[in-house]
Amino acid sequence: MSARMKVTVDTSRLRRRFAAMTRRSQDFKPVFRWVMQELQKAHRDNFKSEGAASGFPWQPLDPQYASWKLKNYGDKGILARTGDLENSLTMNSGRGAIRDIGLRTAEFGTRIPYAQFHQAGTQNMAQRKPVFYPP
Repeated sequence: MSARMKVTVDTSRLRRRFAAMTRRSQDFKPVFRWVMQELQKAHRDNFKSEGAASGFPWQPLDPQYASWKLKNYGDKGILARTGDLENSLTMNSGRGAIRDIGLRTAEFGTRIPYAQFHQAGTQNMAQRKPVFYPP
């Protein structure tokens, strides 16, 4: 003769908790928000150091252009005339800023059209990388 006991445990709360954990584990938005802040800080440092923070120091401006720029725009530094390019990479809401965050993908960058010429350089302009991956 055997003795048996049947125990029923309500696991619905536990299953809901695991389901919520699974949903949260597939949402990388909080991580991406942190990454965006870190990228903005790195790009802010890069503009302050004129490229040294990225490991690609920006070449000095051509003396003739530097003189013209100083006279017309003041002493704003390399890659700074209006501030739009810098703001688009260092501020969430800067004109032209790309800050697209999804559940599993994120995009950081700038829509400022002339950024591509600085990034790659041209035959008349030295390459100065305003967009980079920090270490």
